[in-house]
Amino acid sequence: MRRLGWSEGRDFTLVASGVSLGPRAEPLNTRMVVAPSRASPEGIPTNTKRLLDSNPDLILATSTAYAVAAHNASATTPVVMWTGGYPVEAGIANSLAQPGKNVTGTSIYAGTGIWGKLIELLWTAKPTIKTVGVLWDYLPPAFPAAEMELCYSELRRAEGILGVRVHLAPVSDSRQLDEALSSLEAKGADALLVTSGWALLDVRQRVMDYAATKRLPLIVDFRWKGYLDPYPLLVYGAVQNELMQSAASYVVKILEGARAGDLPVLQPARFELVVNLRTAKRIGLEIPKSILLRADSVVE
Repeated sequence: MRRLGWSEGRDFTLVASGVSLGPRAEPLNTRMVVAPSRASPEGIPTNTKRLLDSNPDLILATSTAYAVAAHNASATTPVVMWTGGYPVEAGIANSLAQPGKNVTGTSIYAGTGIWGKLIELLWTAKPTIKTVGVLWDYLPPAFPAAEMELCYSELRRAEGILGVRVHLAPVSDSRQLDEALSSLEAKGADALLVTSGWALLDVRQRVMDYAATKRLPLIVDFRWKGYLDPYPLLVYGAVQNELMQSAASYVVKILEGARAGDLPVLQPARFELVVNLRTAKRIGLEIPKSILLRADSVVE
């Protein structure tokens, strides 16, 4: 926002859901409200109601789940997605080119084919894999079922193209992790794809310990923050700083008078591939040169 000439405390306030909201200060012209990503799905409706009770000028949503909740609670308050899934299928946009409602922003999944690419990158890193286990925590009710069916379709398509089996283990609560890992082990999973939602957030180290012990290559769809040892072997996802800059540009346009529904839903300018050679060494895997040449970042 500063890069775009907007100063916090002068031109806008930034308030996180769950934080006490004071009266609007002067000479502030606008109020922007951001829903934080670290929350439970059960708390989304309550947090969204509190945000709307504060009469925000705009809501910045950190996922489709927040954008859906905000749209369902108010069809008029503008919503900008920092990251999003499939807004058309989720019912919050008429199309990516012409959203038409009160939600716009960036979709990092719609039309990008990312789920098939994640499976393809795992297979390229270790062509002998036969079964990819997927720890999946993007689940209803926070994420609409219509979105999930598109993800599953991409994974099924990758099965046919690459000749590998894909087994999903839904995880809606971190307490289900052991059961999910056991089910994937029973299916013979020799590689893992792990999503980056709420349910697995606090058990990522346990997931990584399991993968290291079983010597399984593991890929994730977003750079994971915080210290983990080992870190995922592969990361393939949109560049978060660039996503935020795109969101900020839309926030400014809307606060200056543009309609959210007139601004097309964007797709990421690029995806980054991170390869962790430390983890590769730990699980006894030699990464092919074809992967290293594609990598944007290599951890040695």
